Amino acid sequence: MNKYEDFAQRMSEELFQMRLEDISCALSLTAFNNEVEIPDSYVDKVLEDEQHCTAIKEQIRLSVLLSVQTDPRKYKEVKSLKDGSTKFVYSSDTYDHAYIMDNYIEDQYEKDNPIMEARYICSHCGSDNVQVKAWVKPNLGHKFVDEVEGDELGWCDDCGLYSVIETKEMNVRNHVIGFQVDLDSNDEMHPDMDASFCVYSLPQVQKMINKDKNRWNLLAIYDDTIEEPTMMFNGDPRDPDEPVMEVLLKK
Repeated sequence: MNKYEDFAQRMSEELFQMRLEDISCALSLTAFNNEVEIPDSYVDKVLEDEQHCTAIKEQIRLSVLLSVQTDPRKYKEVKSLKDGSTKFVYSSDTYDHAYIMDNYIEDQYEKDNPIMEARYICSHCGSDNVQVKAWVKPNLGHKFVDEVEGDELGWCDDCGLYSVIETKEMNVRNHVIGFQVDLDSNDEMHPDMDASFCVYSLPQVQKMINKDKNRWNLLAIYDDTIEEPTMMFNGDPRDPDEPVMEVLLKK
């Protein structure tokens, strides 16, 4: 174990205990953009569960390891008096990684206590990046009055097509994280997709679909669609300028 891995391992334990003590001192945690206070009983339930604790420590370890490897100058390093070797030690800035515990508990609470909302989605690809026709008052700053009822088609900004726009009850925390090429009529996966768990950017998928528009369709992927997705891009899934991830996968 090198000094980076040693530091990350030690900090995962120390920071976990430090943040555990702080939260135990009547510190309130919130969820849903600070609109809901998480009950103390729920916080205790998570922190008394060995699996959750192990997961929190691992997230802290990985966060510290990535940070210290990326920019070691941010961390305090001391030299051993015996053999002249060096190691990283705790400093006040290191504590920032401890807030992973808060984020973990918040994430678990929102998963266990979903708030549902009616959302407009494209019936073609499932994306919520849609437009519908509406009545407005043009002399009052185009104030919205009502939707245009009937068989009027809406527009999907992701598909780039006129589409029937449906309403669906969805968890407010769910959002589109990327896209895939939908299976064809024979349930076959697009040959350019690396695996069923891989998620791509909109430009990447559009490039795949353009090879045969009559066969392939767009499919929006939400953050609860795939249990452990592999992201094949960085940043905004709809940004054509975001860098593509070079990922090697076992076939």
